[in-house]
Amino acid sequence: MYWAYDNNYDQLYQEALEFLTTLYDETSQTDKSKTLINSSYIDICSTSLPIIQTQALSLAKNNDLRSIELIDKCELLIQYTEDTISNYYYRYRILKELGYYKDALVSYEQMIHLQDSITFAALQQPLQAVKNNYLQAENEYIQLKVKLHKTQKYFVIFILCISVCCISIYFRRKIQEKHTEMLGYIEVAADLKKTLIEKYQEVEKISDSRDAIDYELKTSKGYISEMFYKQYELLNKLTSTYYETHVCNKDMEAIYKQVSMEIERLSSDRKSICQLENFVNRYKGNIMSTIRIHIPNLSDMDYRLLCYLCAGFSAKAISIFTGDSTNNIYVKKSRIKDIIIKLKDENIKRAILEAITVR
Repeated sequence: MYWAYDNNYDQLYQEALEFLTTLYDETSQTDKSKTLINSSYIDICSTSLPIIQTQALSLAKNNDLRSIELIDKCELLIQYTEDTISNYYYRYRILKELGYYKDALVSYEQMIHLQDSITFAALQQPLQAVKNNYLQAENEYIQLKVKLHKTQKYFVIFILCISVCCISIYFRRKIQEKHTEMLGYIEVAADLKKTLIEKYQEVEKISDSRDAIDYELKTSKGYISEMFYKQYELLNKLTSTYYETHVCNKDMEAIYKQVSMEIERLSSDRKSICQLENFVNRYKGNIMSTIRIHIPNLSDMDYRLLCYLCAGFSAKAISIFTGDSTNNIYVKKSRIKDIIIKLKDENIKRAILEAITVR
């Protein structure tokens, strides 16, 4: 109410003020009602029926006869039957407060009579009309119910049709996808068959080529092996001859000198010895590197002895190269063989033993 008053919302202010006056009156808050009625807020709503009635009742409680004039003034503001009943009610209360009990009773009886008239008029509708309205409403309800059942039936049929269509479309697409997938598999199978035939032909060609290559490898292997053993065959023979004749044939001095130079080169020239070891590794499956890895604790002379053996030199030739007797050569070779036999790797053991066996 205060906010509406400050912001000049007259309609809202009047409704709030009427509500407050009625509330205070109905809850018997006399002091608050009196304060509100006597305030300046009431002046704005001088034509409000509830406010004038409340003002009249407040004056009556103070035995002020002006209350009768105010309640009579309310007759001019009545617009509805409910306003007449309300005015009779307040007149009854005002006359009762002023002590005019007979007049108060008359006002009360008029209020009751008017209420009864309104109730009687409301109940004057013929029973048949009420029954007809009821039957009409029931008929409309039945028709609505039938219509609803039809609608539900059509809706269910529609949903079923939609479901069947969706399922049909779904399975149709699945069948098409499977058909496409099968066609793809058939194409892939055809490609695989073609590829397999091509690969089979290639394998046959490769097999033929492999047989030829294997034959060439075997031939080349024998040829290389033969070349390896022939590499130092001449020197081996010359050295053996030199061992047997170097003290008695002075006519062969030039030959001895040349052979001596070759022997010296393979005996003390480290570069020549390294070349010999590289040659052995190259043509005998890297055998010297394998020996050095798996038997690392031998002396340089033992490695040199193994290199001579792998190169195919005889004990006599090795005796000339090392300046040692053949007996010592055989003893050293036997000692090294014992070490080789103790190796755990059978393949390595067999390869080394084969390599140091002089043909």
